[in-house]
Amino acid sequence: MNTSVTLELEVGVPQPGFKPFLWKLASDAGFGGWVTDSPEKKSVLLHLCGNEADIRSFVRLLPGTASQYKIRDVNVLTGEFSGNPPPGGSASGGRFKVLLPGEWNMPEVAPDSIPCPDCVAEVLNPESRRFRYPFFACARCGSSYSALLRNPFSRHNTVYCSFPPCQECRSEETNRQDPHHFGAPLLTCPVCGPRLFLLDSEGEPVDDTHCIENARKALSEGKILALQSMFGGFQLFVDGRNSAAIRELRLRRKIPVRPLSVMARNLEAVQRVCFCSPSEEQLLVSKAAPVVILDVREDVSDNLPFGLLCPDGMRLGISLPPTLMMRLLFEQTAQNDVPAFDYLVTVSSNWTGGFTLNGVDELLHSLHGVADVFLCHDLRIGMDSPASVAVVRDGAPQIWRRSRGYAPRPVRAVRRLKRNAAAFGSDLNSSVSLAGGDKIVLSQHLGDILSVESAGRLSSILERYMVLFDTVPDAVVCDMNPHLRSSEEARRFANRFSLPVLTVETHHAHALSGMAENRLDHVLAVVFGNGEPGADGNLWGAELLDASITSYRRLATFAPVCLSGRESSLTRPVKQLAGRLAEAGVVLTPALMDHYRINPEEAQVWHRWRESREQLLQTHAAARLFDAVAAGLGVAPAFIGYRGQSAVRLEYAARRASGGLQGIPEWMYHKFDFDQRTDESGKIVIDWAPLFRNFADPSWITPENTPQLALAFHVKIADAVSCMVSHGEGNTGLRDVLLTGSLFMNGILQKIIMGKLRAEKYRVFIHRSVPMDESGLSAGQAFYGAWQR
Repeated sequence: MNTSVTLELEVGVPQPGFKPFLWKLASDAGFGGWVTDSPEKKSVLLHLCGNEADIRSFVRLLPGTASQYKIRDVNVLTGEFSGNPPPGGSASGGRFKVLLPGEWNMPEVAPDSIPCPDCVAEVLNPESRRFRYPFFACARCGSSYSALLRNPFSRHNTVYCSFPPCQECRSEETNRQDPHHFGAPLLTCPVCGPRLFLLDSEGEPVDDTHCIENARKALSEGKILALQSMFGGFQLFVDGRNSAAIRELRLRRKIPVRPLSVMARNLEAVQRVCFCSPSEEQLLVSKAAPVVILDVREDVSDNLPFGLLCPDGMRLGISLPPTLMMRLLFEQTAQNDVPAFDYLVTVSSNWTGGFTLNGVDELLHSLHGVADVFLCHDLRIGMDSPASVAVVRDGAPQIWRRSRGYAPRPVRAVRRLKRNAAAFGSDLNSSVSLAGGDKIVLSQHLGDILSVESAGRLSSILERYMVLFDTVPDAVVCDMNPHLRSSEEARRFANRFSLPVLTVETHHAHALSGMAENRLDHVLAVVFGNGEPGADGNLWGAELLDASITSYRRLATFAPVCLSGRESSLTRPVKQLAGRLAEAGVVLTPALMDHYRINPEEAQVWHRWRESREQLLQTHAAARLFDAVAAGLGVAPAFIGYRGQSAVRLEYAARRASGGLQGIPEWMYHKFDFDQRTDESGKIVIDWAPLFRNFADPSWITPENTPQLALAFHVKIADAVSCMVSHGEGNTGLRDVLLTGSLFMNGILQKIIMGKLRAEKYRVFIHRSVPMDESGLSAGQAFYGAWQR
């Protein structure tokens, strides 16, 4: 028998997240209905529609199921349902809703913060009862977002709920005469707080008394340390001056060429190896403590084996210790004679292309054979947040990987959004976002999605966000490509909660992510990326879009090229060069193949594929152009070791150009000429065939002039962008230009294009707080979904 009932749940003051929690329970149970605050906002009204027996069982179990919200009493306000269905549901079930007042605003959650100077001084003070104890924080610093289970921020709502404070900690927390400790919900000590323990490579206990000292000793002996982070997951560490240990880390971790980051003891240690402007210093010592990309000094190898850290260039990702525990790894103590470390090389524990793992046992298993010792603790972290990565561009910080210290700080919309939306991002560099009120909350960087199980974490994090931010989505948004695992997970989530699904084209979402943070409604968006399927099924990635919040038009692009071998061609720059040469009508003679190191047998296979039109991949992507040119100039790797490696090498080659732009002879620019045509739809198409016809005679390419040639190529890309933008202005009248997409992480490319467009009196916008790569896509998707009717 179907019925409906309205209940009044007395909880004192309704807590943030209680209504989304009830929404999830009722939706999973298949009920229709709604939940809202009472008019006096001292209780919660819950209306349920569905099977009477199911409702009775649900209500009977509710106080225990929602024990964390402390339901004092449940009162029945109405009996059996009759008449018209109530808002949001029917007697037979249907969609369950959260009804919110018009003035509702999404609450905010503070990002994690580095320890303050007072906490650092306390942990290093031998007279303190917290000497070398890393698990405490005052009210001004420490874990916040990563420790939070639900709002509001108090000890019983965090992962510290399992560690009630001792009498002495409680006394300090309530003592107004103690400004350092007063009001600190995460105040602990060795008596009442979490504890460390050290395990060997097989996961067997080694020590639980002098764990940090023995971990430091292991580092000094060249061993690989896996440290359980205060922000979730593990980080791997080795002594930054031990070349053999760094080689072993690369070997075991299977990252032969990817840049490794360094953690420095203090700012003085950073300045010994890197050039550091005042803006970059401010970024390093900020509360977020991101990994900052800096230019290295010429004598960097006097302090670090730099060739082992960044084989492709002269920049280094470096940070300061973000937690007390990591700070203690650097410092020498009386317990052992291991000198202080100035530098530790570090890398995250999750495998390249993998997803952050949950649970210590699972993590220990995944790192078996990689780490020699494990420094662990018994504090279960609720939210994995790896280090953020940032750089100073155009005089201000630009976040490349948004995670610890920045997530979940919201992006504020220019005006109130029309509805709430949950976005699922993409499979590469995934993230999720939740939009509501006038905010878009972008999650931390979540890695790549390679399985259905890892895709499920997107839904888990969004469910957590609904509780933390007291927000239930009205719609689900995902990528237009239905074959992505993130898109499939979005549809599962939508089906579970009876929500509509909206889709957004990838490059439009790139534009929207930059528009959201720059508060733009309409812009010319230059989107340069790795190549994702566009609306026509081909791989786009060198686009000029007339982009608004609700729609886009494709106004210009690079000419498509067919590459042999489909996806396998993306890992072989020389294969891409061969495809570009063939498209340009260049015959691969034995001399050319010898010069460009093209295997003749492989070239024959590629030629047969082209003749039969099989195994071909058609792409417009700018990143693929960079791969081919890097191969032509002799700076590309034989196989791509990490995303964007060819662009990185071209950028570093251009940085070495003596004399800058003024030192480039005119003839070099002409070697990178392009054609421009208009297709039948009115789009401008930039054709790079002339460039590759010039590669038919490689006599002009020498090691001595490669840096100048690389810089000349960047300038010609800027010329092409200028042509595209000029065409866009003629079609739209717009003079606001947004640069977005992962290729604009290339600093020289971004600087030259910005300078050229500004000289032509365009207003140029770039990303700052939202990453420009795929990890920012979910913010653009949420922005789109929140504006749809």
